[in-house]
Order: sequence, then structure tokens, then C-alpha cells
Amino acid sequence: MLYSRRMIRDNICWVRENIARACRSVGRNPEEVVLICVTKEAHTFEIKEAISSGITEIGENRLQDAEKKYEQISGYLKSGQS
Repeated sequence: MLYSRRMIRDNICWVRENIARACRSVGRNPEEVVLICVTKEAHTFEIKEAISSGITEIGENRLQDAEKKYEQISGYLKSGQS
């Protein structure tokens, strides 16, 4: 399933809001929490959109998949388009 830009951004925003709410409820600083975007079965477009939405930490289930995806997005990362 290919997700739209808006859906990706909305989901990331929703997760961040939930993190902030949970942190407030226990007196913790939300800035201390690292949001890791797992890209299992994600398309390159979706990964780029997550990066554009402020995601800085990305995880992948299998090394060979991570290597392929990194190769596909490395130019995007180096160009500063995030």
C-alpha cells in the first residue's frame, strides 16, 4: 500500500502528539524521546516524505533491505532536500 504525503505527515504528527501527551502525563520532556521510523515494506517515496516531515532516525528489519533503500535515498539526503 502506497501512502500519500498528507497521510504520512498526519501520522507522524499524530505519533508526536501522543508522545508529547504521554510525556506530560509522567513529567518527562518529549525532547528526550527518539522517534524511530521503521521502513519495513515502505517505498522510497514514503521514506523521503517521512524525512521531509522531520524524521531523522530510520530503522529497517533486514540489512539487505536497508542497504538497497539507503542507496535509493542517499542522493536525496546528501542534496539537503530533507
